[in-house]
Amino acid sequence: MLVGLPGPGLQMLTIWLGVLACKIFPNSRGIIQTILIIAPLSGVIILQTVDYKHKWALTGAYWLGK
Repeated sequence: MLVGLPGPGLQMLTIWLGVLACKIFPNSRGIIQTILIIAPLSGVIILQTVDYKHKWALTGAYWLGK
């Protein structure tokens, strides 16, 4: 359970960054969504490509992709 704990923290941070960015740049929601999807997408790509013996890389990718 402790290994999965940073994932929701990153989700909360990303949500608040998105809200703040929408307040600062009011007509740029599509661009902001595209930028914010990069972290989870990279986490999913890392999960699919990294070998199983690199456990910390997989853990970090899990946190990003969650």
